[in-house]
Amino acid sequence: MINTAIYLRISVLEKGNLGHTEDTINSQRNIIKNFIFNDQELKKTNIEEFIDEGYSGSTTSRPGLDKLLLKVKQGKVNCIIVKDMSRFMRNYIEMGDYLENIFPFMGVRFIAINDGYDSSNEVQNGTELDIQFKNLLNDYYSRDISEKMTTALLVAKSKENTPLELHPMDI
Repeated sequence: MINTAIYLRISVLEKGNLGHTEDTINSQRNIIKNFIFNDQELKKTNIEEFIDEGYSGSTTSRPGLDKLLLKVKQGKVNCIIVKDMSRFMRNYIEMGDYLENIFPFMGVRFIAINDGYDSSNEVQNGTELDIQFKNLLNDYYSRDISEKMTTALLVAKSKENTPLELHPMDI
């Protein structure tokens, strides 16, 4: 029996918006469950959810992701579904390693719905250029936001304002 993992994540920035946390998680969940419902093979699988709320995609140390990857290593997960690749990871190098090496070696199918990516449809053992480019943009976005937040905090501190303490790498 195939075991499918649904991975849902929202960042620190998204979590900070009141009422937005549940909407974002529910939105991701609904997109994924609708996708599964419309796929004859996937709707027959056992499904387990893994959630990280308030964690950046630029860090790979997240409780939900750690539990998911442990199940992959134990051979208990054969398929991972995310709304888009940025929900899973924003690090270009690591994401590429998972898509091109780790998941194929472990026999794990990876699906990123909004990116139109399904590893079972990939030719050979590589990712298409558009997917690599999207992952690069996800990585860049994370770094860009971090730099902008750092600059904003430095400007606020120089004006002797007391801003909320944010850790730019958590975004």
